[in-house]
Amino acid sequence: MAKLFKLTKRIKNNKEIKPVIKTLKVDNTHKGVRDEIESILLLLNTSNRHSSAYRRILDLDRHVLGTNIFLVAKKLLQVFLEEDKFEIPEFNKIFAKLRGCDNFFAIHNLLYDYLKVVLLAGYKHEQLLNFMLRNCRSVLKDNKAELIELMAAEDRLKIEKLKINDKFVFSDRLFFFNHKFEKI
Repeated sequence: MAKLFKLTKRIKNNKEIKPVIKTLKVDNTHKGVRDEIESILLLLNTSNRHSSAYRRILDLDRHVLGTNIFLVAKKLLQVFLEEDKFEIPEFNKIFAKLRGCDNFFAIHNLLYDYLKVVLLAGYKHEQLLNFMLRNCRSVLKDNKAELIELMAAEDRLKIEKLKINDKFVFSDRLFFFNHKFEKI
């Protein structure tokens, strides 16, 4: 009876004890990796810190870069597109490092989308196109008709030379699925 009386007294005085919500604990194993990638993305957001972000990307471990390849590649392509800097030497260095990751094929369609945007916007696209011709030909072959409409005459020849029966390119991946090899 006394407990009930005390509880009603607390409610009347508006001093009811509210449950305390504790913060979620984060595993310490991936905390450093996540902070590294987040700091790189923040550096890429600020316009005067791009060169330090490029250096940090080049210093990253390949495994760490591979797990976050889509985030990093998307932000890099966005920065290069905003500033029309596909001609800088850092582009080749950074994307050569990305190409060395095991799951580079995951960003093939992203590269194609940005190539299409660059072509429609009228920016310099030679370096991005050459990179894609060397490293992800399968995407260019699949979208050959659409690219030919968007390109100038000299670049059309490069795309028209791509044949469906081209030799296997090292950067393309083959997987054995449903008793046959499929390209991804």
